[in-house]
Amino acid sequence: MQQLLRNVALSLTGVSALVALAGCGGAPAPVSRPATTASVPAPAPSTPAPVASSVTVPTSTAPATSAPATSAPAPAGKYKAAAWASPINVKGSPIFSVEKDGFRLDGYVAGNDKAAKDSLFFDNKTKKNVWPKGKPVVYIVYVLTNTSGKTQYVGTTGPSVRANLDSMPYLGGVSQMASFDTAQAAKLGVSRYMMKKAPTDLTTRAELKDGESGAAGGVLPLKTGEAYTFNGNVTVFPAAQAKSDTGKTTNFDAAKYTFK
Repeated sequence: MQQLLRNVALSLTGVSALVALAGCGGAPAPVSRPATTASVPAPAPSTPAPVASSVTVPTSTAPATSAPATSAPAPAGKYKAAAWASPINVKGSPIFSVEKDGFRLDGYVAGNDKAAKDSLFFDNKTKKNVWPKGKPVVYIVYVLTNTSGKTQYVGTTGPSVRANLDSMPYLGGVSQMASFDTAQAAKLGVSRYMMKKAPTDLTTRAELKDGESGAAGGVLPLKTGEAYTFNGNVTVFPAAQAKSDTGKTTNFDAAKYTFK
């Protein structure tokens, strides 16, 4: 009989312990299950290089970057255009002025607009157009002036200027990323080439006398608040019909400008 009472007491003790455990919030440990694994694709680069649909991205090497020039361009209307050159319209804000080896290169804002057509370039990851129709663009006038004290012979298309933007680090910069629209440019007084007519013979050199200037235009995708870096150059030839391999290229120091 005593053994029976002892067993009952032990059973009641075990029940009390379980009740106490439940009252204190105790719970059995969760059963661990093996985690399932899934392969996550690596994120695409944030700034992939574009693939041209019908043109090749420029691959020219940029000149060494230096501090931006501080000299101001000549006031509008103070340029003497060469007889063969397009009219020089510089009514907008000056953005840079650099001088090197007997030449000065000035840049001006001609005006803003919206892209009249899609860019020729596409992002090779997203497959989207880099700068489609309707996106903001800015037209620029680049004025080349002979300050050497003698007649110089330069290419008929004008100075070559490449603009770079950190947020669009494509090969060749952003100078070709927006489509140049002739009608749109004409409204802003911008000519694409330094000559009055588009050159048909690229072996012809333009005679630029001392003090004379010529202007060529370009268009850029417009991103306000970001610093653009401009790298310009001009190729000088020994004669009016000199071969291409006889030219000497002058690289201007880099200049920076931020559009508001």
